[in-house]
Amino acid sequence: MFFQYTIASPLIIFISNIFFALGNIFLIIVGGKYLEKREKINGSYYFSLLGGINLLRLISQFFLTDLVSFLSISTVEEMYLYLLYAVYTPAFFIDLITFGVLFILLSLRNEAFYGKFLLYAAVTWILKDVLAYLATFMLFSSLSIGMYPLGAFLVIIGTLNIISTIFLVAFNVILIIYSIKTEELYLKISAIVFLISTIFLIIFLLISI
Repeated sequence: MFFQYTIASPLIIFISNIFFALGNIFLIIVGGKYLEKREKINGSYYFSLLGGINLLRLISQFFLTDLVSFLSISTVEEMYLYLLYAVYTPAFFIDLITFGVLFILLSLRNEAFYGKFLLYAAVTWILKDVLAYLATFMLFSSLSIGMYPLGAFLVIIGTLNIISTIFLVAFNVILIIYSIKTEELYLKISAIVFLISTIFLIIFLLISI
């Protein structure tokens, strides 16, 4: 069972990241309509901006994670410390900027065109991001000092991850509703692809329990 978990776990995360990357590519296409003067959403170039930032974040996160094997890290504790502060913490702040701050700016520019849905999406994403990072910080901080979380501590981390996933699903649903109301084809595709990415994350969470 453990062997199956160790094989399946990275594969599921990899597939989820592939769909996340595709979703961001479709967001870049949505923003491209601004350059063609065919945009339905005011300031749609923000979609290209956040899609591009997310792709760069995903690529850099992959290389920074892979960089562990080339660094002079002598202990497992040091590795967890590196992953926490060099990989996950920057990713947390970048995610806050993209689907958080940029979505809020887009909602303000489109108040008369279903902008409230972008605001709702931004709020759910920020809540998701904060809870997920808190769970990651608690787990990796304890592992970095050689203490494996047990009992109530592990339950808290698991609960934070579950609630975070619920907010992520809510974000996906709101984005799909928004894309339907705006009748923006590539935004619909992007929202559906993000939902598929989330489904794989849920599968990962289920097999991790």
